[in-house]
Amino acid sequence: ILINEDRRAKMFSMPRIVRAIRQKRDLLYGTLSLVNYLRLRRAHSILRGASPKRQGPPLPLRVRALKGNTVFCRPMTSDFPVFVQTFLGLHHVPPADLGQIQTILDLGSNIGLTLAHYATLFPTARIVGVELDPGNALLCGVNIKPYGDRCSVVQGAVWVSDGSITYDGAEEWGFHVSPDQSSGRSVQSFSMSTLLGMFPEQTVDFVKMDVEGAEKELIKAGESWVRNVRCVKVEIHPPYSVVECL
Repeated sequence: ILINEDRRAKMFSMPRIVRAIRQKRDLLYGTLSLVNYLRLRRAHSILRGASPKRQGPPLPLRVRALKGNTVFCRPMTSDFPVFVQTFLGLHHVPPADLGQIQTILDLGSNIGLTLAHYATLFPTARIVGVELDPGNALLCGVNIKPYGDRCSVVQGAVWVSDGSITYDGAEEWGFHVSPDQSSGRSVQSFSMSTLLGMFPEQTVDFVKMDVEGAEKELIKAGESWVRNVRCVKVEIHPPYSVVECL
């Protein structure tokens, strides 16, 4: 299953007032209580343009889609659009006809909202997430704590080989590996074979791949791992295209 990044943006290309009404309706009645929604919007708006010292701690939010469990979002970061895309867009959800799902590998877990949602939707599944940025991964660990040992996050980058790799990015939701850079932030890298080996049968029912461009190299190396996965859902980032992916 392939999702072009432009397709995800369609929701945000509709007239602004219509988009705002739909988002508020869905958030209020499907995801957040009114109090939590207003709290999130107020923090995101008031602190816009504030210095990092004034951003304040992450906000706790009880989410109806998580059966009332709490997640934390950081004011003045990309956490709010990630929240909206996760619980309104639902692009991370496996196809309905996939059948029973017992194992999930989430590549590009950000702050763990998709992991928490998977754990809610599939209460007996073993779920492993991968997030390359340490700040995101730290908050991810907090957000998935209610789901115990069956839901975990690996801090590192998924890549074609084990080792280390540099990464870059200006926003919390846009960090990406930069294998051609000789300088920058460095992180441990994990191959798909290594990540699949974290599951007892070394096979996975569902893989979500949202890795900000690294999908091109991972898919090119797919012969080494794809037979161990029942279903892969990929977000394609330009200039890589759906045609190239196929």
